[in-house]
Amino acid sequence: MSTMKLFYRFYRQDLFASLSLFLISLPIAVGIAVASHAPPESGIISAIFGAIFYGIFSTSHVTLVGPAAGLCVFLAAAAQSIGAFSNVSSATVLAGTFLIILSKFKSHKIIDYAPQSVMRAMVCGIGLTLILKTVPYLIGYETEGRFSYIALGISAVCLTLAWISSTWENENGKHRRVPYAFLIILLGAGIAAVVARFFPALALTESQMLHLNPAQWELRASEFRPDQWLPTLKLSLMIMAVILLEGTVNRNVIQKFDPQRRPINHQHEMLLLGIGNVFMGLIGALPVMPILIRSTANLEFGSKTRLSAILQGIWLIAALVFSAMFQFIPMAAVAAVLVVVGFELIKFNEIREMFKRAKYDQIVPFAVTLVVILSVDLLWGILTGLAIGVFNSFKSAQHRSMVLVQDDEHYLLKFFKDVTFVHKSELKETLENIPEGKKVVIDGTGNIVVDSEIEDWLLEYQEEAAVQKKTVLFRTSSLAISKLFKVKAA
Repeated sequence: MSTMKLFYRFYRQDLFASLSLFLISLPIAVGIAVASHAPPESGIISAIFGAIFYGIFSTSHVTLVGPAAGLCVFLAAAAQSIGAFSNVSSATVLAGTFLIILSKFKSHKIIDYAPQSVMRAMVCGIGLTLILKTVPYLIGYETEGRFSYIALGISAVCLTLAWISSTWENENGKHRRVPYAFLIILLGAGIAAVVARFFPALALTESQMLHLNPAQWELRASEFRPDQWLPTLKLSLMIMAVILLEGTVNRNVIQKFDPQRRPINHQHEMLLLGIGNVFMGLIGALPVMPILIRSTANLEFGSKTRLSAILQGIWLIAALVFSAMFQFIPMAAVAAVLVVVGFELIKFNEIREMFKRAKYDQIVPFAVTLVVILSVDLLWGILTGLAIGVFNSFKSAQHRSMVLVQDDEHYLLKFFKDVTFVHKSELKETLENIPEGKKVVIDGTGNIVVDSEIEDWLLEYQEEAAVQKKTVLFRTSSLAISKLFKVKAA
């Protein structure tokens, strides 16, 4: 077998995945730019850079990086208050600089505080948001309040094809050779072309088709205005927070979706995001971050390696050069692909199983996080999820960590797990309830960590107990971790 055939056989799925991914990334990148009050080309440039740069240097084999919808609200508001988008880009440069600094401090570990139910709610919320936002395209909605029966018919046929093609797997369970997205786009384009040819009065309008016009684009480099330093600083911190929180969540979820569970160097990824956003800001493009929807679609389309991301970037470049070739694709077909991806994210079976088992400690965080995501936005949903995780950790830490046993005049207080400041109230109440004149032995030996604050308080209590005619001793061992309970060197 020739080298070319071996290459094609190994990377065939990446090739098909990149084509399918390109067809949904193109309109999304333009849409995010428009929603951010930025030039359309800024979204395309960010998508190209994210695909190729991170495809080459990233440690993740399936993560897609590009412009994110989560930043649209902040960028649009800043563009109106600060001025031209080129002024907003200076905040992107500053945010990238902050990310480079944060990459040295393992800041990605903050997401470890989010419970699994919260992570599931985040993914589900993204899927539902994606479906809801594609409804106008599914029905061909226009600003005049009209919708197109043709667009509705195209989306219905495309969704039916997606459902049918989901069963096209061979007896070994391997992924289908041609992903459904590619078939859907071809079918949608074919229907739109037939209608335009034989029923011109019913043809889709320009706004209902994928439209690019690079001749009207003008990318401007960032321009810093000293009189706007405070709004610029605030915006840069917001951009950094979204990329840090939402981007890290996306990367963790994507890693779990990877069938091969290949490891990701999160510090390296944060450094790349910092470098990339500094560059994006300097040339006036949109900020970039890991994108869960397109990364999940990348896996769903059969991607195996980073080649699919790199090839997607190449197809995006081709779209700029040969933009007229892509104006025959109806947005209804693109929306049908996004709806399928959205349903893949929701994971109905996992949610059904969670409610079936009535795990209320998972149902409540899941429901609260999901409601916040749908009613506010993803960033607040993530912050709410983290707050729930911290609260649950604090609540769990307050569970009893000690046991008190009595034998006539003697008491033994045994620590059986780490003791921190949250246990101080329990510890104080336990010791103060011991009658006067008793002997108390406190055992914190073994693999137990006792906060220095607790150690200092215990020493103070030992002195106070002597006044109350109590004897307080500390059991020691050479194996103890806490210095208060460790045998002193001779």
